[in-house]
Amino acid sequence: MTNNVTQLLLIGTFFAIIGLCTLLFRKQKKLAGLIPLILGLTVIFLTTIGPLSKSQEQINKVLKLDRNEVAEIIIRPTKYKGYEEISLTKRVIEITDKKTIDSLCFALTNAKATSSIIKNPKWVCLISVKKNDHSFFEIAVKNAGQSTFIEVNSDGDYGWNYGTLDAKYFGQLLVDITK
Repeated sequence: MTNNVTQLLLIGTFFAIIGLCTLLFRKQKKLAGLIPLILGLTVIFLTTIGPLSKSQEQINKVLKLDRNEVAEIIIRPTKYKGYEEISLTKRVIEITDKKTIDSLCFALTNAKATSSIIKNPKWVCLISVKKNDHSFFEIAVKNAGQSTFIEVNSDGDYGWNYGTLDAKYFGQLLVDITK
């Protein structure tokens, strides 16, 4: 279970307990207990058997990436909060060179899980990793000066956030490639 999902599970449990206690011990204002109970149970569902229950599996697609299975890595421009000017690149860059793919895969597999969130990145991009079996996954990359973070989301740039990885070396490689 990733840091993000663990934190959500704890928050959901907290809300469910508050809601349950409010329902059991308050004679009036039962609605005041029902709202946090429903919210808490919803978050618990999402993190245990819902879409976020597969978060570690999604993170492992990045951390356990076999460089021999990668056919191509694509760096795509993206908009962050509607701002194109902070995109690392303005064009699509397709990488098929095995040496460059090996370096990028090495940097990805050495990323470390974190719970950091970047609010105002210096630059952003979207990475597509295409495998030899024609499957692929996408990750959002955000840089804040000295740190580069990878967000593993259900839909590349958006969707459910399965977790965040700290990948400083990966960010430096992307900057070098896009120059």
